[in-house]
Amino acid sequence: MEKVAVAAPHGFDIGALVDDLEPVNPLRIRDGMAMAITLTLFVGVGISLFLGLRNGLVSGNIETIYVLRLLALLSVGLTAGYAAMSMARPAVGGENRSFESLAWRIALGLAAAFPLAALANFALDIPRSAEAMTSLFVPTVGRECLTFSGMSALMIGAAIVTWLRRGAVMAPERAGWLVGLAAGGFGAAAYSIYCPINGVIYIGTWYSLAVLISAVAGRLIVPRLLRW
Repeated sequence: MEKVAVAAPHGFDIGALVDDLEPVNPLRIRDGMAMAITLTLFVGVGISLFLGLRNGLVSGNIETIYVLRLLALLSVGLTAGYAAMSMARPAVGGENRSFESLAWRIALGLAAAFPLAALANFALDIPRSAEAMTSLFVPTVGRECLTFSGMSALMIGAAIVTWLRRGAVMAPERAGWLVGLAAGGFGAAAYSIYCPINGVIYIGTWYSLAVLISAVAGRLIVPRLLRW
């Protein structure tokens, strides 16, 4: 059948517009999450190759606090990351908004576990905790954590933003917070693979600070990159 061009009243050629259309692969959140997780693994391996493996992994003596720290950080990244990536596919109604609200609470609750655990540890054993806290103010302590967690978060956050730009994010400011939290969680988890210190106060201070800085940076920077 011969194609007939249908022209609008003002000379707009609908047929020509249809001819210019090209199929677009739909965004799949699972693909974005797989990308973020894979990048986190690669960054973590890179940090370990640069700084060396932590003693526990070499000897096979893996402490419970180490596993809990890693799982908590990954959970922050996974929860906030999934919520952020779901914003690239806006849906009709309040389904997405409800999920984002739930994800906010879960991610913030997981992130708050670190400083709350540090405060509880301090309250239960003030003398030993006060002695441990003095080491936090030594310039070299925590600098490595912030540096490598921040660099990792920057790379992972950039990858997440690049993925989000393929979609249509309707709330850039909220997405900025979520991207920052996700990148902070993933970035700190990447460094955590190496980090040799297991002190609760150390974790509650420096890891919380790394995630907080990443979240604030995400709110300040990411919205400008997602506007369309």
